[in-house]
Amino acid sequence: MNYFFFLSGPNLDCELQIPRFRNSGKLIPEITLFEVRIGKGYWRIEEAICKCDKNFYYLESNKENKDYVYFLALPSDVNSKQVKNLYNYNSYTQTVPDYRANLCLTNRNGGFTSYQSEYPFKMTLQRGSLISSVSTLLNKNVSSNSIFIKNIFHEPINEEYQAYLVSKKEGKVLKEYRIFSNSTNKIDLLPEDICVENYIVAKGFLGIPVYLSKNESGYMSMEHTHPPHSNIKGKNQFQLVSKLRNELLEIVN
Repeated sequence: MNYFFFLSGPNLDCELQIPRFRNSGKLIPEITLFEVRIGKGYWRIEEAICKCDKNFYYLESNKENKDYVYFLALPSDVNSKQVKNLYNYNSYTQTVPDYRANLCLTNRNGGFTSYQSEYPFKMTLQRGSLISSVSTLLNKNVSSNSIFIKNIFHEPINEEYQAYLVSKKEGKVLKEYRIFSNSTNKIDLLPEDICVENYIVAKGFLGIPVYLSKNESGYMSMEHTHPPHSNIKGKNQFQLVSKLRNELLEIVN
């Protein structure tokens, strides 16, 4: 099962297009989109009110819903409107090839870019530490670079964590940032921050880093990273990633 999310930031509009159909098999007309938000010690679940047609749901972000998350289910799947933890309601979006929803960002200059918006349920159960290279998907020759870090945790909490810009070469922390669970966190980087030896590190915090570059005319490019071991070939890929993670975490300790 997947949850779906918005990204948000100054002068950015965000829209989600969530398919009602699967990549294979018949469309189930009764499939319904639900929104989830944090209440006082619980998750509140309601049917999403939005535009739709026979193939897609269409949602636009605003100040109120920017940290909401969404999922597809049959009404019979959702037995309560208040739950203590997020659940794996069904396997509707577990397909081969992978099910995809579209997340589109638009700026006030008319530039736009889009990518996927799925947060696997199994990832909501995990605690770990995030490491992400800042040079892989950013461009120091454009006017601005940002990293969004989206976290969805199964418990209805907004806990504060620290993220760090770390130089592996120098063995030190260059900058610190406040980030929060069950939120969309945005980190802006300067051109001098973008270096092959620099990483964003967050101890005890997992999320999906989404990279956004923008030039002076407003044109934008958005990508998100994959787990570090997916970029390393060979039998020792996990050992190499573990070594890198330990080295970076030692710097921020």
